[in-house]
Amino acid sequence: MDEQPPSDGNPGPPPPQVGAGGSPKAKIFGAIGVALVLIIGGGAWTAFKRDMFGAGGRGNIGYGQLSIDPKKADGDAMMLSVAGLATKWKRDAVWWGVNYQAVHADGTVDLERGANVTYASLSSAQNLAKSVNKDSLKEFTFGATGVNFSRMTGVLDAKKWANAEAPPLPRCTIKQLAASLGAKGLTGSKTVRITYDQQFAFAGPAEPSWRVIGEDPKMDSYFSMATCALTK
Repeated sequence: MDEQPPSDGNPGPPPPQVGAGGSPKAKIFGAIGVALVLIIGGGAWTAFKRDMFGAGGRGNIGYGQLSIDPKKADGDAMMLSVAGLATKWKRDAVWWGVNYQAVHADGTVDLERGANVTYASLSSAQNLAKSVNKDSLKEFTFGATGVNFSRMTGVLDAKKWANAEAPPLPRCTIKQLAASLGAKGLTGSKTVRITYDQQFAFAGPAEPSWRVIGEDPKMDSYFSMATCALTK
């Protein structure tokens, strides 16, 4: 039996630990995972902000707050979706008109082509003082990512607004009107422009009417906002 060297009480260095601190590959994959979480999280936050606040800043709102799908924007829903913002601007604000540059046969609006909804304050419009009259009309501009509502304008002639009344909300909806235009060639990916502006109603029929303008199908016609029947 061999003799063991005397012990001095020092156990010596500990044995090497396998994998202590993780392998270089594990560290690399871990760093990549953290980076992906940050990137995905940042992208989700950006998308959330855009959905809720649009371009951001004063006078902008996102479609998430308006319950509007920007990829298939409902032309009828758009008109009323901003009513709360309008009455917050002026208590007597009423729906006044629309200008949709590209409406499909299903009544949805191509927002990238341009779409405006206008509200009016009749008390401001009837006021002859320019300081009051200058913000009689409020325009809601629907864009690809949200709605801007910072633009306000005055009316052309306040004296002509003395007996102005709010136009009736259309019983012939954008969706119904667009569907009826299928017989005139509004099909597939084709679009027409649909407008109504009470301020220029004198140029059209006496009965409140949508104006429909198109190149394919070719038309420039007016349709009753009550019945969808052709009025001019």
